[in-house]
Amino acid sequence: MKIIEAIKKNQLLSNPSEIQKICLGKLKLNPLPNVKSELWRLSNKSKFSSFLDYSHKNKESKVSLPYKHDSQNIIRLIIGDDNIINLEEKNYSIRKLKDSEIVDYIKQNISNYDQNDHWSDLLNHCLSSKKNILGLTISGSKIPPIEILSSSSPDSFNAKTLILFVEKNSKVDLLQVNLGTENSSLSQSTYLCLETNTSVNHGVVSYGENKSHLINSLNVIQQAKSKYSLGSIHFKFNYARFEIRINQLEGDAKTNIKGIQITKKNEQIATYTKMQFNGPDGI
Repeated sequence: MKIIEAIKKNQLLSNPSEIQKICLGKLKLNPLPNVKSELWRLSNKSKFSSFLDYSHKNKESKVSLPYKHDSQNIIRLIIGDDNIINLEEKNYSIRKLKDSEIVDYIKQNISNYDQNDHWSDLLNHCLSSKKNILGLTISGSKIPPIEILSSSSPDSFNAKTLILFVEKNSKVDLLQVNLGTENSSLSQSTYLCLETNTSVNHGVVSYGENKSHLINSLNVIQQAKSKYSLGSIHFKFNYARFEIRINQLEGDAKTNIKGIQITKKNEQIATYTKMQFNGPDGI
């Protein structure tokens, strides 16, 4: 497990950022999750080891879509590209978060992370470089569909992070596509923050190739009167995990989750979901 050995020997990063230092500090004590815990006990140890057995080269990942892109009415963004985003239209706006906003948000979250429960996010933030973090603030009632892509590179380990703030009274249709190339591993951490009276329809498509691996962590925070619908599909991965955490901060919100995993032969794909209702009338 090349990634874990590099963490143990303090050889993972030559010049870590503030966030990477915090995450490395948490992982050095226990670099691996507790395989006896409910979250991890059914995970195939051999395949999990394969996920960690690629070098972290921070190599650029070239996106090769398995489908055609014909629509001119879709906003498409690729994590890792130099996305310069500042759309101010009559009915909506999309703004890229400042670096300081991204750092503050991630620090706020990881400070309280349990090493085992959020192992996937901690590993992601150890390895995700500034270029591979995309943060957006979205607002409006007539926002075009948004498509965000993340991919890995052959023979390497890639980490990508997505942060979306959806402002109150907004409605968003979001498609997130994770592509695993042959002989690679992809760590994807996503944060969705829904303010009051927002509605988000979120599709997640994760598509792998031969000997590709994925750990996909999704963290959703809902304020009162928000609606969140998730539909997901994961397939063609040697090993994949989809970790879903939903937190209704005050209750009085709606959450709808549907998903499917398709495997053949000895592939392993699993989904783990945790829901928190911190108030009445949440469904």
